[in-house]
Amino acid sequence: MKLLIRADANARIASGHIRRCLSIAAGFVDTKVEIVFVCSELEAKRVLDGTKYKTIILENDYREKDREILLLKDIIHKEHVDGILVDSYEVTERYLSELGKVCRVAYIATMKDIDFTGNLLINYTQYAKQKYFDEKYSKLKQSGFLLQGEKYVPLRKEFFKIPHRDRKKIKNILITTGGSDPDNMSYAILMACMSISQLKDMSYTVVVGNYFKNVEQLEKLQKKNPKIVLKHNVSNMSELMKYNDVAVSAGGTTLFEVCACGLPAISFSMADNQIPMAEYFDQKELIPYSGDERTQHTEVLINIRNILCGWTEHIDKVNEQSKKMQSAIDGLGAQRIAKKLMDMMKG
Repeated sequence: MKLLIRADANARIASGHIRRCLSIAAGFVDTKVEIVFVCSELEAKRVLDGTKYKTIILENDYREKDREILLLKDIIHKEHVDGILVDSYEVTERYLSELGKVCRVAYIATMKDIDFTGNLLINYTQYAKQKYFDEKYSKLKQSGFLLQGEKYVPLRKEFFKIPHRDRKKIKNILITTGGSDPDNMSYAILMACMSISQLKDMSYTVVVGNYFKNVEQLEKLQKKNPKIVLKHNVSNMSELMKYNDVAVSAGGTTLFEVCACGLPAISFSMADNQIPMAEYFDQKELIPYSGDERTQHTEVLINIRNILCGWTEHIDKVNEQSKKMQSAIDGLGAQRIAKKLMDMMKG
């Protein structure tokens, strides 16, 4: 049995699509499913290097999905594929429909409103659409192929059943923006925090993604302050999360990861697709949302600083938050999705 995964990574969209697909691929435990990744650009190979999966690079514009339909159909035939998982914001109804003519199709839903005619629809981030999808795709729901909610968050194995720990005080802060940091938020957050007495003596760990453009500026700041640690090419994020006491994170899959680790965090958004998830976690009182840094840059930094200061004074609330986060996410979503993908390909 063979599954094709169509996803991309580059400086503009970062690496989140491929990383969550890697989590799903790892969810095929004790099976003989072969996984093949198909990506537009060689940049994506940097994320996939070191994995066991075959990778096919199309060398095309990742935004022009319809132009690759014939090429992708040819790959599906040559690879003798049983199904394809598509993870992209740029897909069209035509794209998914045409692929459905040659193999079974699974799709991870986005904010884009399209009519899906495939076999398996996954929606764990578009919370406002859950009821709408229940009605629109009632047949998929009845057959068990509409997967919605936190139960289907595809986290890596390292986030499964992490023990809870109570903190006595806050001294280590993790800052992560994902694979890229287009507006230099890592640096801005560091400067905002170190400008006040309550936070200036904290230790800060900054995760530096593959597509950061501001590394030299961060390195200069690190040389001036020995309490700043820059972590490149992080292969085990859960270890960093278990070491630190609290975090500041851009929206995205990382929000699910901090929940699984019980790491109290503050979120901010730096892309449109991050806003619904960040607002949802805020409404559920799991992760406070500080705002969209593109339109509220100064306000976001002030909010982050104020929340962190409040946490340093109320460690009991931090520990309560940690327990609540871990109770919401169990870390088994990737295995659940993998099982349904197998069922889809068998059908």
